[in-house]
Amino acid sequence: MEQRKNFNMLKSNILIGLIVAVCFVSTNSFASAEPPAEQTTQQDCEQTIAFEAADKISETAFKEKYINNLLEQKPDFHQDALEKISVTEIDATHAYEKLGVQLFYVDNPAAPENWMYFDNKMVSIPTFGGGITSINLLTDNCQPELHVSYTWGSGVTHTGIMMISRDEEENISINKIDSSFIEKNNSDEIIPLSNTQTQMDQQE
Repeated sequence: MEQRKNFNMLKSNILIGLIVAVCFVSTNSFASAEPPAEQTTQQDCEQTIAFEAADKISETAFKEKYINNLLEQKPDFHQDALEKISVTEIDATHAYEKLGVQLFYVDNPAAPENWMYFDNKMVSIPTFGGGITSINLLTDNCQPELHVSYTWGSGVTHTGIMMISRDEEENISINKIDSSFIEKNNSDEIIPLSNTQTQMDQQE
């Protein structure tokens, strides 16, 4: 009986010794482990151009530019219709602060229109029969990019996204994905918005 008691005590001492040893090894391993590297969640982006609110074009000034442009394209546009045209700036302050881009809705009796304005240039957004559905600014990698989603089309509704950014020399770049192009070409390739580039070139 005494022998059995001693044997049980020996087993208990061995078990306690193993537990102490495991705890000692684990504690040392934890203490010696290097702390995880701190991940940077935001980058300090330096903006080379400052877009000040005071430099924004007003709705009145944009309307004047719009009407002048309209009369260049359609000299015989009815005077009564011209007087009914109204312009409202779309709330997109973030787009101006990062890219210097303003967005406008033009209530034209002939057909409502949406326009972008930047660097003293006007660029139409192809929303005939539709309109702007969302405006998002992406700021990954210190390269802001404005995404303007829209619909257009008479009878058949199409969708598109215009992507506006500036290169290292602060020149504006505009590209688009258009559902009509994807349906026709069975491709999701991003293509240059050639008619927009033509508009920009004509205003140089």
